[in-house]
Amino acid sequence: EIELTRRGEDLLCHPQGVYAFFQGPQGCLAPTAAPFYQEGTEHQVKLQGGGVTYFGQKGNLAAELFCGVYPRLPVTSRTFTLHNRGGDAIQGEVLFYLEPVLSTQREYEAHPAFSKLFVESRAIPGGVSFRRRPRGAEEHPVLAALWDGEGSTFTTSRQAALGRGGLRALAGGGP
Repeated sequence: EIELTRRGEDLLCHPQGVYAFFQGPQGCLAPTAAPFYQEGTEHQVKLQGGGVTYFGQKGNLAAELFCGVYPRLPVTSRTFTLHNRGGDAIQGEVLFYLEPVLSTQREYEAHPAFSKLFVESRAIPGGVSFRRRPRGAEEHPVLAALWDGEGSTFTTSRQAALGRGGLRALAGGGP
């Protein structure tokens, strides 16, 4: 079975998939406990028809992520909402992060760095698409990430998106 995004076998210690965060002057706030497991941040999960909502709160700042699933379409959606329950204005950015794989888990794990060389990306209206360069007549799925936030931008450079230290470096501080 084809995996769309990178994942680990131990989803508690090494979770992967699609993440959303708020990064501000006070650090990073995620609506999910994983991957940071930050002390002092409260998390809840609510299952509802058509999806699941994750809640993370630290101090006066709360992040909410709804993950919608569509039973008749090979599509998921994510809606990120930030709640400022304090009186002061805040500035920052919302980051969505994923590492496309577009291969079987076995193929990816055999040669992760080599496997990444064959994933191509390109800008499309409202987002970015990823595909694996075909080998012969094989067909591979296409993964598209689309957004509608005002002033949204994207980068396919892990270094540019996360800086030195990668994903875990985002957790350095906390709102």
